[in-house]
Amino acid sequence: MKIKNYTAHIPAMEKFVRAAIHVPAGMIGAFLTIFPPFGWIFWKGFETYELNEDGHLKDGAYLDIFGWLIGFALGALTILVVLLIVIKNIYIR
Repeated sequence: MKIKNYTAHIPAMEKFVRAAIHVPAGMIGAFLTIFPPFGWIFWKGFETYELNEDGHLKDGAYLDIFGWLIGFALGALTILVVLLIVIKNIYIR
């Protein structure tokens, strides 16, 4: 059984832009994990929306989710760096 590639017609630059515009949402999701229920609810809402949209439009929700995950990783890294700086300033003088 051959699987139809619904995103083959999308140019590479458009795929990049679609992923990139979802990076801020992922960063917001990472910052919301400071308050655990909010981060999880935000992710499930985003995931549900994207998969529902993809079910109707067949526009490759994986691009949007990939961008969200990149943003989440950047946000989590930012939180880690800030925490390390705070810990260093409090305990190491």
